[in-house]
Amino acid sequence: NSRTRAIILNSPCNPSGAVFSRETVEETAKIVVENDIVLISDECYDKLVYDGNKAVSPALLGDEVKKRTLLVNAFSKTFSMTGWRLGYTLGPAEIISAMTKIQSQSTSNPATPMQHGAAAALNDMSFIDKRVTEFRKRRGIIVDALNSLEGVNCVLPQGAFYAFPDFSGWMGKSISGEKIKDSLHLTNLLIDQARIAPVPGSAFGMENHLRFSYAMNTSDLEEGLKRLSEFSRLLR
Repeated sequence: NSRTRAIILNSPCNPSGAVFSRETVEETAKIVVENDIVLISDECYDKLVYDGNKAVSPALLGDEVKKRTLLVNAFSKTFSMTGWRLGYTLGPAEIISAMTKIQSQSTSNPATPMQHGAAAALNDMSFIDKRVTEFRKRRGIIVDALNSLEGVNCVLPQGAFYAFPDFSGWMGKSISGEKIKDSLHLTNLLIDQARIAPVPGSAFGMENHLRFSYAMNTSDLEEGLKRLSEFSRLLR
């Protein structure tokens, strides 16, 4: 509406793993140009896509949208540099300059060893295809296991490394005499009783859902899914 100053586009998406089609990105870019607003494109999972899907960056759709786009990316996902807190933004010079002034007064700069590590990662990305193949395998394991549970529905993610199943069928059921109220309550029950740790869907504005990561080795993933299955058999 008239108060809108920016649109955030997150594709591939955290938490759902959805990848927006080229048509959706083009339509969003059209709205941005027509209304002369900023498009913040979160592309942190852009290399982690499956089944022929492609993460389309709006910055490549023409000069008019490019000059209104802030492309945001990070090293924590593709390169597993999570604890390094390292990322980057590409955009119009005047906006980047203002961002630099703010950051220089709050966090200074990334540590030098991390910058060298990031440069090395960008200069050799030959491992990515192998990584995507492994994530695709784990995706199949977790989605099949989730969909085998009564009352659970999980859409196949197109990118990233999360599954975001709908647990609506578990809401209102009881375990150990305790009735499940919502996604946060279910998360706490799973942590306490099954020793697995999803993220409640309420954190993403999607009640009744839980986010599970499959960015772990296969044996740990299978053990977690086994515990989830055992928990499900105790529901009444």
